[in-house]
Amino acid sequence: MPGVETARFGVWQPDQVQTFLKVTRDTREHALYCVLLATGMRSGEVRGLRWQDVDLEQGLVRVEQQYVETAKSANNHFGPPKRDSRRTIRIGPDLVSILRAHRQRQQEERDTAEDFWQAHDLVFSTTLGTPISASNLARVFKTHVEVAKLPLIRVHDLRDTAASNMLASGTELPLVAEILGHKDASVTLRKYTHVLEGQREARRVGLGIYSGGTGNKDEAPSRGVEAESTGD
Repeated sequence: MPGVETARFGVWQPDQVQTFLKVTRDTREHALYCVLLATGMRSGEVRGLRWQDVDLEQGLVRVEQQYVETAKSANNHFGPPKRDSRRTIRIGPDLVSILRAHRQRQQEERDTAEDFWQAHDLVFSTTLGTPISASNLARVFKTHVEVAKLPLIRVHDLRDTAASNMLASGTELPLVAEILGHKDASVTLRKYTHVLEGQREARRVGLGIYSGGTGNKDEAPSRGVEAESTGD
């Protein structure tokens, strides 16, 4: 499609993330995108997230379930996270504020729906309170990407984008693995080797020893952030 580039590795750079979030700021999906891009949660985990698992006072998101879709929609259900990756993610004040505003907006939708609202306690739902399907989210996401004129990636690639940007910004590998729900940091290491190689290049030891510096740890990491999308 004219004006829309296809990303080879399916991840966005930090400046592209900022562009996307600015373009979608006034959409009902904005908070959902912010959670995906900040936490690296899987799409099903975000679409299955309940308010009872979110503590905005403490800034905690507990990943306790995911929304599971099957070949027959009648069999769709909520189940444990993939590979039983239950975990608690600590979120910052900016994301807390975004979620507070989203909750207010959702309450207005609930008031409008009245008796048609289906109470699943979902943080992210349709305007009637029901779970958001992966296909509907993908359709809306694609439209927003086109409006933002960014490389076209999948919703799942937002997970890879979040992980890549966390690593590229210096977040330690074990913590990134914990946030993503990887039981073993070696899984994260294998998946995001390209990002870590960029860090190593930007943080060569011995730089600045004659000028009294300790290296260029504050130098911006390589822009060549890449990751393979393996559907984890």
